[in-house]
Amino acid sequence: MVKPCQRITVADVKASFNKNVRDHFTIRWFGRPIADAITPYFYNNGWTPNGVTLFRTVVCFMGLACFFLPYDWGPALAALAFYSGFIMDFVDGNLSRLQNSATFFGKFIDGLADILYVGLAPLMAGLGIWINTGEGVYLLCGALTSCCAIMMQAVRSRVMFFEEWMVSQSGPITEETEKKLATARKYIGWITFCWLSLKFFAPAILFVPGSVKLYVLLLVSLQLPLELAWCGFLVLLSSGMLRRGRRSVHAAIVEDEVAAAARPPQRPAAAA
Repeated sequence: MVKPCQRITVADVKASFNKNVRDHFTIRWFGRPIADAITPYFYNNGWTPNGVTLFRTVVCFMGLACFFLPYDWGPALAALAFYSGFIMDFVDGNLSRLQNSATFFGKFIDGLADILYVGLAPLMAGLGIWINTGEGVYLLCGALTSCCAIMMQAVRSRVMFFEEWMVSQSGPITEETEKKLATARKYIGWITFCWLSLKFFAPAILFVPGSVKLYVLLLVSLQLPLELAWCGFLVLLSSGMLRRGRRSVHAAIVEDEVAAAARPPQRPAAAA
């Protein structure tokens, strides 16, 4: 961490990063190098991580609105907004490390900003085509893809929540259980890699004039199956991981437990 009020350079930004973390190749080769180069500007001008997150959220909504513009050039602005937000995602992470200001709330709103474009872009693109041409099939494809994206994120968050809750209540997952989950985790890792690659490269199509229809068809044919498969393996993972017994808060109290709670504590035997 650098000292407060100290101006930083790109070298300071790079030195703050844990080199043992292996990111997706689009992050490692594109997102992080550009973010590292522009982070000193934001840091030296007093930006906070949450301020950057709010800024990229606004950019994201502006980009989604661009799908309603004439679709031979408006979607290109939407793609530009996506890549701008993609880079800014790493700027707010850099700032939180450099300022030692990382919080759980910051991570929470950062995650919400991450899924905004991926979740809503298919729907907005289909809606834009319908507004401009009246072709409803693309609106249907976009709506289905957005619904699936939102469902996948909900299932993923649910599984993560219950895993942490179970561990906090009854201890860590055993090595035996982890071995049973290895196959599901492996497939989820592959699906995640493909999903991240698609998430990054698909908006680039929008820079080609009039390609928004191809963009929607690409998402419904690739993103939709990937997220359905992701949901399936998440359910499979949770089925093998969350089968521990638990006590319901509405369960009747057993008489033996009542008697034990009412029994006065025994005094330690006096020393001989």
